[in-house]
Amino acid sequence: MIWICDECKKDKHKKCRDRIICDCPCNINGTADKIQKAAAIVGGAGLAVGGLALTICTGGIGAVLIGGAMLGAGVSSTFYGAEKAIKKQRIDGTMFVADVAFGAVTGVATGGMGAIGETVATNVVKQGVKEVAKVGAKKLAVRAATGVVTGVATKAIDEVKQCSTTDKKWSDYGKSFDKNGNKNGTAAAWVTGALVGGLGGASTHISSNLTKEVSNGVAKSVTRIAVSGTTAALSDATVQGATIITGNQDHYDVGRTIKSATASTIMAAAQEGTKNAIYNINGGKNNMLIHKPNKEAMENIPEQGRQEAIKESDKLNKLPQNVLNDGRTTAKIRTDLNDVHETQKTIIQNYDVQIEEVRILKQDAQKVGNINQIKEYSSKYQQLKSDRKIAGQDLTRIEQKIGQNSPYYMDDQSHAHFLDKKKFGQVSVDINKPNPTDRGQNRVIFDRGVDSKGQDVFLYSDHTFAHDYENTRGFGKGDCYKNYTTHTNIIKATNEMTNIFMCNDASKIKEEEKT
Repeated sequence: MIWICDECKKDKHKKCRDRIICDCPCNINGTADKIQKAAAIVGGAGLAVGGLALTICTGGIGAVLIGGAMLGAGVSSTFYGAEKAIKKQRIDGTMFVADVAFGAVTGVATGGMGAIGETVATNVVKQGVKEVAKVGAKKLAVRAATGVVTGVATKAIDEVKQCSTTDKKWSDYGKSFDKNGNKNGTAAAWVTGALVGGLGGASTHISSNLTKEVSNGVAKSVTRIAVSGTTAALSDATVQGATIITGNQDHYDVGRTIKSATASTIMAAAQEGTKNAIYNINGGKNNMLIHKPNKEAMENIPEQGRQEAIKESDKLNKLPQNVLNDGRTTAKIRTDLNDVHETQKTIIQNYDVQIEEVRILKQDAQKVGNINQIKEYSSKYQQLKSDRKIAGQDLTRIEQKIGQNSPYYMDDQSHAHFLDKKKFGQVSVDINKPNPTDRGQNRVIFDRGVDSKGQDVFLYSDHTFAHDYENTRGFGKGDCYKNYTTHTNIIKATNEMTNIFMCNDASKIKEEEKT
């Protein structure tokens, strides 16, 4: 709401009653006006960066929701202040509060949906999708779908804001009108919102894949920033194209597209700077996410094995990738062969049951002297025995193959090797060996993860002092792996949250931009 004091209404601007709240143009660029706009811009930026920092440092869905609210409120505050400064208008306190509040709600929705989307995308790999192309396609579909849902939710929230803070009636919720007040382009507005959200989600997937091909940390950040800016520009172009087609906009506004791309680039740069600063403070990303958590988790190992376990953890995370690939490949072969072995054993057991059943039937036929049945069961009995023999020979060959593919020791001293069967995905190392020739019974187990460079990383899962893998935690059940996966998902969700939020901002065309 615009409020002008009585003195300014009389053109007695030097006697303005309240320089802070009076919206008269005479107060534009005054001290109070500059302080308000600076507070909105700088304070909003600080709030947004604080939200990003909270999300990265803390992790978890709670941090994403709170961080999302801070990001949404901060971005809205910064944009509102900057917009008023550019247009040389006063900040409307009521509209400012509404912008910030609804920005926070949008941030919560965007962050929560992004976190859920990344969790689903991660589970795609766990559910057994083997081909890299299929994994990538499914992740892209999940992230794009998350963006679409978020885009629609953002549009719905913005409609509530318009009905609450402008002269738009609640009976017109969800409807779009042209500059003459006629209903026009409603369906296009909702579809565009969904499409823009989808672009934001897809851009996260694109930047994730592009950064895998880049080894330098700075280059990774630059890539993500470039993708964010480009996506924002495409989103704004999409929105303007839709509004021009529906007659709600006369011509394409290049300046608005540049503004959207610039704003998104700045926010992405702030996010990357915040993230990298946090990693540097903690001794680097791997130290923060792998080495430090490993050492803390291994405090649970009895003292006599703890230090050696920590040493072996560091050695494991320094092994060459080609050695790790060979070890994992061997374990995968053994796991597949053991699956075939179990299937073959079941086949033989079924033959044994059938042979016994036919033997009994043959005996019954002999007791009553039924010649035809004796011949029938005798023939079936011999066929089953022959098939059973062949199945037994196949089982022997499978066992020989398993023997030929013994565990691949990636380190001769610790006998570090990938486990197979139900423990596939984990690595075991020996600790506290009685002597060089006696491996003993003490083992430490690590879960295999993959870092942002596509390299294997290993996170402490469990230990046994009885060489008993059956009673240790399985792959993905260790606290370190769970925390690492959660944090990685949170980082990706934060990237997605920023991308989608900035893209969706382009779809919220303010009423004054339509006229």
